[in-house]
Amino acid sequence: MDTEAIASEIVNLKNRIAELDEGSVEEKQKLHERLRSLQDRLSDRTPVDREPGPGSNEVQYIPPS
Repeated sequence: MDTEAIASEIVNLKNRIAELDEGSVEEKQKLHERLRSLQDRLSDRTPVDREPGPGSNEVQYIPPS
């Protein structure tokens, strides 16, 4: 899935969540989980279900090449 497709799905999920103001809690939870997964994928972060490794809070400087 490319970046544009992920971003488009994120927008669609946010719109659907906004439509479900008082809707199904279960559906909202599933949408939020999918949204979080896509945002992690887009930003290349550690997925929510994995524990960060030791020292993961440290900032690492990588000089430009």
